[in-house]
Amino acid sequence: MPNEPKSPQDLIAGPTAQSKRDDLYPDLARDGGLVNALQLAMRSLSSPLAVTGRGMARVGMNCRFSQVGNAVEERLFLCDFWDQGVMLALARTPDLLQVARSIHAWVQEKANTSQLRESFPFATCEPIAESFEKDMEVEWKWESLEESARTHRDMATLLPLILTARRTKKVRRLFPFTSLSNLCLSRCTGYPYSGDCPYAAPTGDSQYKVFDTLGKVIGRGDAESAVQLLVDHLPPNCGPATKGTADDL
Repeated sequence: MPNEPKSPQDLIAGPTAQSKRDDLYPDLARDGGLVNALQLAMRSLSSPLAVTGRGMARVGMNCRFSQVGNAVEERLFLCDFWDQGVMLALARTPDLLQVARSIHAWVQEKANTSQLRESFPFATCEPIAESFEKDMEVEWKWESLEESARTHRDMATLLPLILTARRTKKVRRLFPFTSLSNLCLSRCTGYPYSGDCPYAAPTGDSQYKVFDTLGKVIGRGDAESAVQLLVDHLPPNCGPATKGTADDL
């Protein structure tokens, strides 16, 4: 069974025959595309939300937004639900009016993910959703990375570093993520991440290099040494990671 897409963009392929698109989406052909059609659906609900975009549609207000695309091999709208830089849910349905209703509930009415899933059974929550809404996303992410390092061979070399980092207060309170084979840290839990913390990469034999934000090597050693280097090169007054994105810091 193929992997589920992580966002609407994943099912939007290259150009297809116009006639096929019109057969699958006569409403979009009639209304002048997805953006216009979704805006009309919003108006039919008396929703004040504005739809923007070209091809992909976007609806947002303050720190919440949703993006909508459509599949190319079947009639299917794909929608995601973001809050403060974190994608918390996905939805898949052939009904554009239901898409509009779910987005209105998310963006305008500020429904939580449980309410979203109850009202719209075609929506599914991301694994981080419950922890995010309990302000425990940092702890969840460390646990998730540790589990991945224990179960995925391509991440196994990071396990000693992750375990040591989780025992170190100044590091474990930051939001961790991986980029290629690097263990990275952020002062915010949403994307884009802060980009101002050092990061570490395995070099083999349980050794690691630590880099500054410009990619310059600032030291190397075992997990204990690498985590200490991370601590020593954190930004001044670096506190716990906060909700939001780099733009909010």
